[in-house]
Amino acid sequence: MLFRSPDAPELTMTSAQPPGAFSRRVLRDVDDLLALAHEVGSLFPGSAQAAQLRTLAVACLAESTSKEQATTWLEAGMQLGKEMTDAVTIETTGRFTVPTASTEIPFTVVNDASEAVSVGIAVTADNPSRLTSTPSETVTVDSGQRVVVPVQVSITGVGTIGAAAHLVTADGTRVGQPVRLTITTTASQRFARNLVWIALAALLVLSGNSWRTRRNRT
Repeated sequence: MLFRSPDAPELTMTSAQPPGAFSRRVLRDVDDLLALAHEVGSLFPGSAQAAQLRTLAVACLAESTSKEQATTWLEAGMQLGKEMTDAVTIETTGRFTVPTASTEIPFTVVNDASEAVSVGIAVTADNPSRLTSTPSETVTVDSGQRVVVPVQVSITGVGTIGAAAHLVTADGTRVGQPVRLTITTTASQRFARNLVWIALAALLVLSGNSWRTRRNRT
């Protein structure tokens, strides 16, 4: 269903009010709606709703638009845009324990929208020095379908890393809500444990050699 704003005129930016005519909150909300319209257009190319959301955002700056009317339109536009982008989601447990420094993490893209979408998944770390990731290839997910998408990650060090998974469209736009991740790696622990055993074995060999040398001298 197309969004229709009540009495919203067709406008261009040249017919908008100067920024000083509005509160900072309204201007910020207009920017947010324009960004959301870009997400909708990127997720659903050729979407009429994306064009209407952009028109609505500009209409909120018209000389004839009151602050109250602009606020009402912005709230309605944000609700519509979020309903569209939230229809495509990432499904995951959110917690992973990986035994190696480089591994693939599986995610599931769920498309509850009324049309197919083409998206990939990117993983970003709270501490980029601990985790790097290659975004997945873009996959097409038909309406009402679910597709498993693996993402390659490389981890440095040991312990737990906070991260987030994002839906990314073919043009690189992040859409929808990111999903929080907790990734625990045991690769360095295993490596360190092996080093301890090697060092202990070497120490025993050296101790044995030293004891035999002293015995031979006596």
